[in-house]
Amino acid sequence: MGGMPAWMLAGVVGSALVVALVVAMTITRKFSLLVGLGGLLFFSAMALPVEWNDEGVRPTFWLGLQSNRDYFYGLFGILTIGLLVFQLSRLVGKRKSLVSMTLVVIGLFMAMLRFIHEGVSDGILSLGLAAIVLPAMLLAPAAVIDEEEDVHPLLRSILFANAVWFGMCMVQFMLDRSLVVFGNSNRFVGLLSNPQHAGTFLACVTTTSLFMALNEPKKLWRFAAIGMLAADGLLLLWTGSRTSLGMAVVGGAGVLFTRMGRAVLMLPIVAAFFALALKVLGSGFSEATTTLDRLGGGEDTRTAAWGRMLSKAVENPLIGAGTSNAGSSENAWLYGFASYGIGMLGLSLVLTLVAGLQLIKAFRSRWGLPKEQQTVIDLSAGLVLAFFAGAVFEGFFSARISPNLVFVMVFSGVLARLLQLNELRRDDRVAYADEHEEFGDYGNEAEQPDQVGSEQPGWDADGAQPAALW
Repeated sequence: MGGMPAWMLAGVVGSALVVALVVAMTITRKFSLLVGLGGLLFFSAMALPVEWNDEGVRPTFWLGLQSNRDYFYGLFGILTIGLLVFQLSRLVGKRKSLVSMTLVVIGLFMAMLRFIHEGVSDGILSLGLAAIVLPAMLLAPAAVIDEEEDVHPLLRSILFANAVWFGMCMVQFMLDRSLVVFGNSNRFVGLLSNPQHAGTFLACVTTTSLFMALNEPKKLWRFAAIGMLAADGLLLLWTGSRTSLGMAVVGGAGVLFTRMGRAVLMLPIVAAFFALALKVLGSGFSEATTTLDRLGGGEDTRTAAWGRMLSKAVENPLIGAGTSNAGSSENAWLYGFASYGIGMLGLSLVLTLVAGLQLIKAFRSRWGLPKEQQTVIDLSAGLVLAFFAGAVFEGFFSARISPNLVFVMVFSGVLARLLQLNELRRDDRVAYADEHEEFGDYGNEAEQPDQVGSEQPGWDADGAQPAALW
């Protein structure tokens, strides 16, 4: 099967014009930004379909889109920035994610070094993407999130992009199933070129679909999320990626934390037994037997790769050896060190520290909040934590285009806003209590806020959280 025909490309261009028209009609509405973010996620989940031995390109039906994903990704970045220009007032006074800010700095740092390692044309492309797309993903969550309920439209845009991606994979599967798997191992790659990359994307959308299946207020979207949860879960197992399965467990633990409490810590044990069951039952699914065996196996595929990256880093400590000569990519910190030198390692450690502080703050701030607020904080924190858990085995920090990069920037931004909203509400409660305490009377009960003092579980008489929880 050859590449995408001309009529299909014309359809894509026509669809893009329709999207542009819709966006133009809603240019000052904050949810128009979700068109840009959805497009960024969609095209980040594509890649040039190279052969498993790097010899040639596989002739997929969607080759026209996959081979130009850099440019489509950049266009949606420009669209998002353009929409933000018309909505600058929505950014005033809103907290932005320090995690995302650090990733912007990392992106610009890598782009400058790519001029040395990869050449001028690649450096220009990298610099353009870093200077446009990364700031768009930094700012858009702050503009969109005014309250916890705004997370639901964001998740719907992710679900829509996920459904379109899945549909395109199924079209390719029906036309030629050999083009959605990797070499002789039959591991699923979808519209990407590597089962690990497909798996880490599926781990994130599985997490968001699980959240929607449990918490989506609109029934139609909830049923759609349940369907995509089943589909994504199946494809995730088909990738045979243990890293991705671990990321899904971490993200799922975040989603279920409010419902299950500390019992959610049993999920890794459940996942281990599940992997064992898959290994036993794998013979019933012949095409995926190898991948299911791999999930249940204990083969060490990382130690040797870490040694190669460390050797490359020691040989080229100042500016690294470039991504193509890093030796491997199975650890974000070592891959960055080997590719871009000591500066990248330092930025990676700063990124880890900043993210760790944000997650600790999220964990401490969630206590005493209503369940609806806890669930969205837990989802966002779970996705950020899943990103760093996956980074132990994959080179996420050095990715120029990656769905995991989109997820961590968007949801660390969401988390920053949610924590800010929580702090503002707490300050309002404290100020209200102090104001009425000054007069020695709280006045008419109807005038009191809904969550003052001991009426709100987990809060003391001054409207502040107990010190024991901090």
